[in-house]
Amino acid sequence: GIFVGTPIYAIPFTLELFKRKQIQVLVVPFPFSILNFALPGNGLPESPKIPDSVNFIPQLSQDLIYDKNVRSSYTQQANFAVDYTYKKATLSLSYAFVRGLKFLSNRNINPVVRPISGNPVASSISGRVDTTQGDLFEFESAFDSYYNAFTISYKQKVTGRFNIFTHYTFAKAIDDFVDFRIDVNQINDSLRPALERSLSVQDLRSRFVLSGAMDIGYRKSKLLKDFRLSTIINAESGRPYNITAGADLNLSGDFPPSDRPLGLGRNTGVSPSFFTIDMRLERKFTIKEHIQVQGFLEVFNLFNQVNISEIDGIFPADANGNFTLPQKDGSHFVAPPERFRSAFAPRQLQLGFRVSF
Repeated sequence: GIFVGTPIYAIPFTLELFKRKQIQVLVVPFPFSILNFALPGNGLPESPKIPDSVNFIPQLSQDLIYDKNVRSSYTQQANFAVDYTYKKATLSLSYAFVRGLKFLSNRNINPVVRPISGNPVASSISGRVDTTQGDLFEFESAFDSYYNAFTISYKQKVTGRFNIFTHYTFAKAIDDFVDFRIDVNQINDSLRPALERSLSVQDLRSRFVLSGAMDIGYRKSKLLKDFRLSTIINAESGRPYNITAGADLNLSGDFPPSDRPLGLGRNTGVSPSFFTIDMRLERKFTIKEHIQVQGFLEVFNLFNQVNISEIDGIFPADANGNFTLPQKDGSHFVAPPERFRSAFAPRQLQLGFRVSF
C-alpha cells in the first residue's frame, strides 16, 4: 500500500516570517558576542528589528527558506505473513517492507566552500557559495528511508490458567537524515547529502519479547483466589550512534561542528544492548453485583538493570591530529563506559486500584 503523511504546517508558517524579515537570527562572532552581557538586562533590547547600533553583517546571519518543489511525504509498504495453528498454539512468520519517500528535513545550502585558514570570520564573510548571504537552511523533501523486518512469533494457551506469547524480530533500517530540526541534524557535508545514507538511529537489529500471564489464585480460599500474575521480558540489541570529531574539520563554518573523523560514515557506533523484565500482580474484588475493584502492583525493570540511553559520541583528535576511536566489533565502534551519559529508568514500583461499575 501507499500511505501519504500529514504536512507539518508549523514549518512553512515560521519560514514565511523569515521571508518577510519578521524574524532574523543574528550571529555575532566571539569576542564581540559577550559584549551584550554588559548591557542592561544582559542583552539587546527586545525589538522586531536589529538595533541600528549593531553592525549587522548578513554573512554572519541565519535564514530559513523553503524549497519550491516540496512534496508530501509518503511510504510504500508491503507485508507478507504465514500462520500455522495446531490446537491451542499458533506459529507465525511475517515480513515487512517500508520505503519512506519525500521526507522533510533541512540542510545548509550556503556553507563556506573557500575557507581562509585561521580566520573563520573572514571565511564566513567571503568564502560562502553565495557571498552576499549567511547560512541558508533549506527545508526540502529530498530524504528517504528503508526498513526491512522478519518476525517469527509463537503464542499458546498452555492450560486454562496460563498463556504465553513470544516473538523475535530481525530488522534493518537505513536513512539519510535525523529530523527536520536544525539543532539535531549532524551533516558532515551539507552540499553532498547522499553521503549521509547509513544505518538509522532507529535501527534495531534484534529484538526478543516474551510475555505471559497466569492465574495463581487458590480458588478454594476466599483470601487467595482471583490472583493473576503477568510478565514481559524485553531484550534488544544496541542502537547506532553518530561519532563526530567535535571540530570543523572541513572548515565549512557549521556550528556546532558535526564533522566526522575522516573516512568515517554516519552512525558507525553502537550502544550497549537493552534488557528489562516487568511484572504485574493483580486481583479483582466484587463489592456488589455491578461493582468491581481491581487492585494491582506493577514492577518495572524488576532486576534494576542499567540500560544506557545516551552516548557522548564526540571523539576529538589529539595534538598530532590522530583520532582515538573506541574498540571495534565488526563494522561498528562499541561505546566505552566512560562515554555513557544517561540511562533509562531504574526499578520502579506502582500500586493502583480501578473501580468498575
